[in-house]
Amino acid sequence: MNTSRYSFGSNFSVNRRRHHNANQFNIMVAGHSLSGKSSFIRTFQHTLNIKNKKTKPQEKKKIENQFNDLKIIDDENASIAISITPDNEEIDSPEIEVFDFPPKNIIKPVASDVLEIIEDGERINLRLIDTPGLPIPIHNISKNASDFDPKIVGEWCTSILLYIENQYEITLLEESRVRRNRRFPDSQVHICLYLIDATTASIANGLTAIDIITIQKLAERVNLVPCLSKADLMTVKQLEKIKKAIRNDIDEHNLPIYMFDDDDDDDQDIREQNAMFRNMIPFVLVNAEETEVDGHIGIEYIEEDGKSILGRQYTWGTVDVENPEHCDFCDVKTFLLETHINDLKQLTKDYYYEAWRTNKLMEVKGAISKPVASSALQQSSLPPSAISPPSSNQSSPMVSPKQPLQRSLQRPQLQQPIQQQSQQPPQQIQQPLTPQQVAVMAANNVYQPNVNY
Repeated sequence: MNTSRYSFGSNFSVNRRRHHNANQFNIMVAGHSLSGKSSFIRTFQHTLNIKNKKTKPQEKKKIENQFNDLKIIDDENASIAISITPDNEEIDSPEIEVFDFPPKNIIKPVASDVLEIIEDGERINLRLIDTPGLPIPIHNISKNASDFDPKIVGEWCTSILLYIENQYEITLLEESRVRRNRRFPDSQVHICLYLIDATTASIANGLTAIDIITIQKLAERVNLVPCLSKADLMTVKQLEKIKKAIRNDIDEHNLPIYMFDDDDDDDQDIREQNAMFRNMIPFVLVNAEETEVDGHIGIEYIEEDGKSILGRQYTWGTVDVENPEHCDFCDVKTFLLETHINDLKQLTKDYYYEAWRTNKLMEVKGAISKPVASSALQQSSLPPSAISPPSSNQSSPMVSPKQPLQRSLQRPQLQQPIQQQSQQPPQQIQQPLTPQQVAVMAANNVYQPNVNY
């Protein structure tokens, strides 16, 4: 793919091998409805070394089932280990880890609590953000933008962009304080993983029209990386065809996704690593097997040949999520939390936030700097002919203040003739000119401050 137009961060020299500046990191997961966004978040959490897990007192409950088997449930560290021990025979069962996040049936973006993790020897405060699914009309999967209702994209994108821009607003308010909090948490969204259902992409032979418009809108505000979800439903040849079609759509429509661009100070190893990640776009993802325990959804290991595998089991074999030959899950985790975390944070701050901040301040400046006279003229009830600007041969007191004011022969109808004023009853007092009338007369060079109107 042509990567020259994606070089948003080409001016930023970020050492991707050092992570001492990567403190707070926020990952958003968005994309198709039923594409496995929440499942990916749970699988991702399961592979993290989380230090601040909510712990509960160790409890063991004995439950007699209908077969008189003894179940021992260990509810420690939010995980439930279930084992059945009938007649002194020990049977090992897989461990199930349940998660309270993400919640079910969300209608707007929802962020997790801060997860204190350690990756590559560095401490990171991680926040995961789940989003509602983008509805893709299954009956009308098309690349033609005229084949779908734009409200489908508009309402969904509005909720996502509103969340992203609200985080920028929080940063701007903190920067405007006289005394800033040096420990103010960074809530900006540093990357958005856009999940594309592999079956939908296969039918559309790449990106749908909804995908193209959605990616264009989201990529204006956040680093965006497309991923193929539920890739275990596709054969190897099907995946190669879909990935090639999506890359062609990205080039054809100039979609400004995050492209792992090289910096001037990158060494050869980093450049080769960036090239590898670029060639993997869109990343292929598979989520782990899930099960429901006491109303919570948990991740379950698969026991195979004496090994615990995080993946999915089929009649023809087992898909290992952490096997690079099966999917790109580990590579996604690597560039998120190890190799490119600083680059993503720096690009968010120096490009996306600054672009939003500049537009925001320009809007505020434009609203404040409107001239008072123009607003007064708009509020005036006089006809347009009465407020026409003076001709070029008339002198203006603002241009040549030393010249005497030349009273126009024709006064506007703001004041009555002198004869009519003298015929008015003495009890009626002449009302002073309004600011709007003064502005109109000044625009026509007929207003004199020392004259009693």
